[in-house]
Amino acid sequence: MDGQGKYRQAPVSSQGISLLVDIVGQHPVVCDRRSDARIVAVKNEAWENIAAAFNATGVGGQPRPAKVLKKIWDRIKSKAKEEHDKVKPELKKTGGGPQPTPYPDETSKVLDLVRGELFDTTNPFDSNNASTYSLKDSTGVPLLEVEEFGLEVISYDDASAGCSTPSTQGVDGNGASDMSHNDSYANAPPAKKLRRAFKFDSKEKENWKPLKMSAEQYREASDIEKKILQNRLEEAHLRKDTEKYKNEVEKEILAIRKNTEVCKSETEKVIWEIRKEKEMVEKELLQIKVQRELLNLEIDKASLQY
Repeated sequence: MDGQGKYRQAPVSSQGISLLVDIVGQHPVVCDRRSDARIVAVKNEAWENIAAAFNATGVGGQPRPAKVLKKIWDRIKSKAKEEHDKVKPELKKTGGGPQPTPYPDETSKVLDLVRGELFDTTNPFDSNNASTYSLKDSTGVPLLEVEEFGLEVISYDDASAGCSTPSTQGVDGNGASDMSHNDSYANAPPAKKLRRAFKFDSKEKENWKPLKMSAEQYREASDIEKKILQNRLEEAHLRKDTEKYKNEVEKEILAIRKNTEVCKSETEKVIWEIRKEKEMVEKELLQIKVQRELLNLEIDKASLQY
């Protein structure tokens, strides 16, 4: 080998795996289930920090980039989930029999870190207050907090909240929600759908103030979303019809061009035949002219003899 080709690094030892699990535990953002551009950028920066901390210990032997450590972490998560799936049926038994084998310490640490990423532990119907319910997306982070007594809608979608879900406290005597204790709630920008409905500029997140809407305003926002969706569907149908009409016109133009080429070919053939007949007529006229000249010569010769 000349040192320029690909080579396979030695596998990570058990000590290196334990070290990686501990370092990842210090950066919980890499376990966030969200995948928007803002979170991805934060995750990439966190993985670079993890790689720097891991390589600084020298446990892994040769330095390993963040991309390689991320793949190793994915394999660790898959292995931990497989072990959890093996033990899961034992946890549902009613009793009797031998005690299930406990998780290794390392597997327990991994499951604690990725529980929100691998297992959906949220329930949209759980609440400490009967007057409050949450609308959640696939990540489990609430998009809307609806207070039935006050008919107040406050939306937020804060990437800085990490993996945690802000909780809603009690309702005061007038039915208004007291959220002054939650800084992330007070400073959070609106959800994506409401940003689109009210043309909220994403660049204004830093100057964002809580968006408070009545139930009627929320219904109007929903109607706007429906109208936008309907307009998009109509636009898609219009584009489809336009493409269909365009294809039909192109077919007609192609047929006209084909007929034009056929007519042009037939016209050229007729012109060629006319030219050929013209040449034959000119040839016959030339022969007649020659015969006439010969006849005149014979007449002149006969007149000279007499």
